[in-house]
Amino acid sequence: MPGAVLSIADDALLALGATLTIGTLLFWAVRSRRDPLACAPDRVNRFLPEAVLLPMLVWMLAVSALGMAAERWLTGDLLDAAMIFSGNAAQLLGAVACLLVASRFFEGGAKRFLIGRSPVRRQLVSGLGYFLSSQAVCPAVLYATVALLTRIEPQYVFFQHDVIDALRGGKVALAALWIGTVLIAPVAEECFFRGVLQTTLENLLKSRWIALSLTAAIFGAIHAGGGDTPQPHVVPALTVLGVMLGVVYVRSGSLVAPIFLHALFNAKTLVWESLAQSGG
Repeated sequence: MPGAVLSIADDALLALGATLTIGTLLFWAVRSRRDPLACAPDRVNRFLPEAVLLPMLVWMLAVSALGMAAERWLTGDLLDAAMIFSGNAAQLLGAVACLLVASRFFEGGAKRFLIGRSPVRRQLVSGLGYFLSSQAVCPAVLYATVALLTRIEPQYVFFQHDVIDALRGGKVALAALWIGTVLIAPVAEECFFRGVLQTTLENLLKSRWIALSLTAAIFGAIHAGGGDTPQPHVVPALTVLGVMLGVVYVRSGSLVAPIFLHALFNAKTLVWESLAQSGG
């Protein structure tokens, strides 16, 4: 019964998202036909490649140092919990580095970098709308990718994300897992990918669409996993999600909308998985 309820809820989200997406595309085709990014608000900045390098360097050093310390001093369940905490801490430090860069090179500083100029309520509504669309578009892309891979390689193994495996294991710090996935990761990743990387690429390439597309592709590829649990099958769907995150970022002129979309996307996955495990 719980599985049937979740399936019905998924179908409802898919139908609502498909209706919203198709309606928006039809409105654009009939009434507008303008570049959807053409009227985006300006976000004046002086981001150059070093703006990207600093957050990357901070994150990489933090991941390496904290991970090595955990592996040296801890084992078993304590090590698993420590790795989650260290990952959260590294992402927080990366977000702080993005804000430090913005405070110096973004007009209006870190506050304007985060919230832009439009009302926060409007940005949250935009994020919600794009989240609903993502619940139709991303599953469709994932389904097509899985079907294609299965046809090409019938023995292909579809690994789960490490977070899902940890959630199913139930032996890690679940509060830290939820906080990291639903709060810290969306803030840190959107500050870097949309706020810093996409903005820097736009400055260098002089094209919003090229910068947006490249950032989305990198965002998708970085989530392919590795080691014992590679997940290349999720790259196309997450690249499409990256495009949606990039579009709502540019159109809203703020990081609030993509952060909210990203948080809802991650939260939905964890909530559905938790309900499936608990039987309701």
